Amino acid sequence: MRGLTVAESSKIARRIFAVAGPRLGGAPELVPIATSDYPAAARRPANSVLDCRRIERVFGIAPMSMTAGLTRHVGEILEATAA
Repeated sequence: MRGLTVAESSKIARRIFAVAGPRLGGAPELVPIATSDYPAAARRPANSVLDCRRIERVFGIAPMSMTAGLTRHVGEILEATAA
């Protein structure tokens, strides 16, 4: 399936910082932590992967890769907030 990427939250955060950091004068240090170290009101699932096959099959919407999507959307957010 096109666009299929399974990534931990820390990988997603690193990608966001890699895209935004140069435009913001640097990126903060990222220190990954275990889910068990993050306080939450509700129990979090050990594995919560979003399956996009149905939206592609029913609506013809093919997800873009995580890297392309984050690069595009973080860029759009930065441009909108700079205006």
